[in-house]
Amino acid sequence: MAGMQYGKAELAQCLGVSLPTVGQWIRKGCPYVEKGGVGKKWLFDSAEVIAWREEQVTLQALGDTQSLDIEEARRRKLAAEATMAELELAKRRGEVIEIDQVASVIGDDYANVRAKLLALSTKLAPQLVGVESLGECQQLIERGVTEALEELTADEVYASESSPEETRGRETSESEAAA
Repeated sequence: MAGMQYGKAELAQCLGVSLPTVGQWIRKGCPYVEKGGVGKKWLFDSAEVIAWREEQVTLQALGDTQSLDIEEARRRKLAAEATMAELELAKRRGEVIEIDQVASVIGDDYANVRAKLLALSTKLAPQLVGVESLGECQQLIERGVTEALEELTADEVYASESSPEETRGRETSESEAAA
C-alpha cells in the first residue's frame, strides 16, 4: 500500500524527527522514491519509510547480527561463554538447579499433600465419633492438617538445608511424638 509522498523536511516533520536524523536514515538505507541533490528535492513514500523504520527498530532490539563487526561479535561470544561458565560453576556449587528438578520436587510435594488431605476424613472420622467437646474436635483436626502440611518439609531437599544438630533434634522430637 502506497503512503503519502513527502519531501525531506515534510517527512521529518511528519515523523517528529530532525532533518539530520532523516539524513542518517538515508545513509543507512532508508527507501526513497527520488534521490535529492543540488536543486532537486528528495521524495519519500511515507508507508515505505515507516515499514523500514519498524524493521530497523526490530533489528536494533533483537541485535542485528549481520551488521556486527568482527570485534563486536568476538566480544559478544566471549560474554556468552563467560555467562555459561558462571552458570556451570553455580550449578556445581549447588547455587542453582534445573527447572525440571524443581518441578519434580514440587509436583511430588503437591501430590503428597493432596493425598494426605483427601485421606483426612477417613483417618479422623473414627477418632471424632466419641468426641463431645468442640475444642477436642478442633485439636484433632488441626493435628491432622498439621501432619499433612509438614510433609512439605519432610523431603530430602529441605532436610539437606538443616544443620546436623537441627536434624538430630527433629528426629528425636519426632520419635518421642510417635511413642
